[in-house]
Amino acid sequence: MSSESERRIPGTRSPFIPLLVLMLAVLIWFGFQLSHGLSVRAQLQEQHANQETVVQNAQQMRTQLDAIAADTARLAQAGNPNAQVIITELGKRGITVAID
Repeated sequence: MSSESERRIPGTRSPFIPLLVLMLAVLIWFGFQLSHGLSVRAQLQEQHANQETVVQNAQQMRTQLDAIAADTARLAQAGNPNAQVIITELGKRGITVAID
C-alpha cells in the first residue's frame, strides 16, 4: 500500500496550514473586537455616571425656576406691574407659568 503522501498529485499542498492561519486570524479579530467593545462599554457607563449629577442639578434648577415663575405669577395676579410685564413677555414667547 502506498502512503497518503505518495497518492497526492505532485505540486499540491495540504490546506491545513492556510486554514489554520485563517482560523487564528479570525479568532484574533474576534478577540480584538470583544476587547474594543468592552472598553467602549466601560467608557459609555462612565459617561452615563458622570452625566447623572448634571441631570440632577438641572432638575433641581428647573424646580427652582418653576417656583420663581409661580411666585412671579402670583405677584402679577396681586397687581404688581413689574410682575405683570414679566408674565406678559413670557406669554409672548410661548412660556406659560402655572401657579401651583
